[in-house]
Amino acid sequence: MVMFNTRKKTQGWLALAVAVMLFPFSFVGLWIYVVETTTGTQAQYRELFLSYFPEFLQSSFTLTLLAIAGAATAVVCSFKALPSQSKGLTTAALILMGIAVLFVVWFFLV
Repeated sequence: MVMFNTRKKTQGWLALAVAVMLFPFSFVGLWIYVVETTTGTQAQYRELFLSYFPEFLQSSFTLTLLAIAGAATAVVCSFKALPSQSKGLTTAALILMGIAVLFVVWFFLV
């Protein structure tokens, strides 16, 4: 019974990590879509990218903070999922943590 609860907790932490990683993934995907489907300058790409968001989110700074917060939260959730009895869940947590760390670093540098 204890192992079942631990497995469910691990799955819950991993599900939360995946959910919060949707923010950075969707931002990067939208940026790639904008750049690949239109022609223009960096400023025009940025203006078109921001036009997809509601007015209160049309700030590069705000979106960057949201992406960093999502990726950082995914790192924490993946770390919480690490003490798992299942090798598969541990591997999934490590992979997700690695991707989230890369996103945090990337959004800090860009």
